[in-house]
Amino acid sequence: MPVHYQLRNSRWHLDGADIDKIVEDEYSHLENEVLDELKKKASTYSTFMLNPERLESVAQDIADHYTDHVEPNKYKAQVVCFTRSACVTIKKHLDKLLGPEVSNIIYTGAQNDDDEMRKYHYSSDEQKSIVRHFKNPENPLKILLVQSMLLTGFDAPVEQVMYLDRPLRDHNLLQAIARTNRPYLNKQCGIIVDYCGVLKHLDKALNFNEEEIESCLIDFDELKEKLPDLIDEFKNIFTGVDITNLWHCLKHIEKNKLEHRVNEVYKKLQITFETIAPDPFVLQFHKDYQWATEIIVALRQLDSNKAPDVSDYLAHTRELIQEHIDISKINKTAPVFVVDDNYLRRIDELPGDKEQREILIEKRLRSLLTVRLNNLPIYETLMERLKKIVAQKDQETQDTLDLLTQLTGDFNDAVKQEEAMGLSKGEIAIQQLVKERVVQYGEADELVEKIAQCVSEQIFPGWQSQLSVHATIKRDIIFELAKYTKEHPEVNLDPDDFSKFSKDAMKYVEKHY
Repeated sequence: MPVHYQLRNSRWHLDGADIDKIVEDEYSHLENEVLDELKKKASTYSTFMLNPERLESVAQDIADHYTDHVEPNKYKAQVVCFTRSACVTIKKHLDKLLGPEVSNIIYTGAQNDDDEMRKYHYSSDEQKSIVRHFKNPENPLKILLVQSMLLTGFDAPVEQVMYLDRPLRDHNLLQAIARTNRPYLNKQCGIIVDYCGVLKHLDKALNFNEEEIESCLIDFDELKEKLPDLIDEFKNIFTGVDITNLWHCLKHIEKNKLEHRVNEVYKKLQITFETIAPDPFVLQFHKDYQWATEIIVALRQLDSNKAPDVSDYLAHTRELIQEHIDISKINKTAPVFVVDDNYLRRIDELPGDKEQREILIEKRLRSLLTVRLNNLPIYETLMERLKKIVAQKDQETQDTLDLLTQLTGDFNDAVKQEEAMGLSKGEIAIQQLVKERVVQYGEADELVEKIAQCVSEQIFPGWQSQLSVHATIKRDIIFELAKYTKEHPEVNLDPDDFSKFSKDAMKYVEKHY
């Protein structure tokens, strides 16, 4: 996973000989004698890095960046501090800004530490517990402050950001960078936020060849360059389509089988947008991103037979949907179509365009049948009918809307029959298979009962893992079919039919018994 870096708070980066200028800029209002004394006191790098005002500024920026960019999508962060005392100082500021439960410190204590430092002299077991809490996405510990510990061999996929306020070099820097690039849900990249300016000169910080450096770290501005490209890639899917018309966009996706492509491009677009937001840079793309999101929300409603669930989206996108997406427009374009005894009236209430009605009914039936597909044989049969109707739609041999309406009624009848039979799903599945494959006309109860009995005699808790039990049940089903066929000459089945029936029956037996 790529890692992007940002240089922050550049007035606190120290570039060697610039320290006199920094002191002059910060304290130019003081008299020359006092200014000279300050320059002497600030003559070391550590004095500069541990400047109380500087650490407070860094802590404030960490809190702001974490609140705006990291926390909304439930990621976590690590702070690499210049010294152990800097860990304690930054932690004190973070406690005021975010609350004491949000952060903790791990370092190795020293005998001469003062009482404030000793507060974080945790035992080995306590440190392990803190690490477990940090790795747990649900735990309130979100930010871990360290000085030299946990920079190597520490794997926490939920960590996306490292706030770097200690100059690291070469392999130590590479190891630290790698803490943020572990794959995790919806995480597009790791982010290094650099407060000490070590990444301003990558060739010096990483004494490797240029290709190695480019493969591990990418300037955050390059991520911004991807956003307009992804917007264009999404728009190009709809070339030649009136993109102001939501239904025309949905119909274009459906007729050209573009659903997978649309979702894939939008996934990249959403993660990139979320990684950058709320940076003002995204504002110029807000309208285009809103349009793309509206299409995705409508497409998912079209497919799922339920109202949009904003929890499926990342934080800034959820906010955009709630504040800027017209859900009533989506409900009008792709209304939720409930299949029940009033299905005829509900179909009449759908939009008047015939093709739009056909697509809406087809998508609803497909989503409903997909959910039930492995429950009972009748739903497989209905799905096959739906596929045939769709395949023959352009041949105009029969009215597609009439066929879909009839199929909707048959689906409703199947659901009602399933609920009214008073049998287990396993028994219903066997009955449906027997009626479809064996006894198409006449009484099927006798054979259904015998097959159900031979199944019940063999099963026990956990039987599905025993291959010998599978084989015995298949054999017994075949035996009952052969016996029934012999007793009923009108049933035209051969041994291959017996084998196929037992194989198909086992799919439902395994699921429901």
